[in-house]
Amino acid sequence: MKLTVAVVTLIATLLAACGDDESNDAAAAPVSIADALEAEGEVLVTGYLFVLDGATVVLAELVAESFPPQPGGVTITVKGLDVDALDLEEAPGGSELATTKWSAESITLTGSLVSGVLNGAELG
Repeated sequence: MKLTVAVVTLIATLLAACGDDESNDAAAAPVSIADALEAEGEVLVTGYLFVLDGATVVLAELVAESFPPQPGGVTITVKGLDVDALDLEEAPGGSELATTKWSAESITLTGSLVSGVLNGAELG
């Protein structure tokens, strides 16, 4: 009888530990911008980065087909990201469009999402 209780306790402990690992794996998986906006707190989110007018930084779900490209779909405002360290596309020098920069490929950022703003953003 003691052996059966010990085996059941061991199995329950192992299953609980597996559940924790799965939730940690899920938290580490990047989510869409729409999904990130449904959950406040630490997130890993994927999208296209835009720097508008040299100051406003947003992560967008889509890239609008224009020149320069504009953020499309759902967006999140990004705060605290060192955009100067990123390799971003921009309009040709001397153009009045040169105030817009964007990522040609989607990127993944991590940070704390509060009221639609990704604070303390870093590359994920």
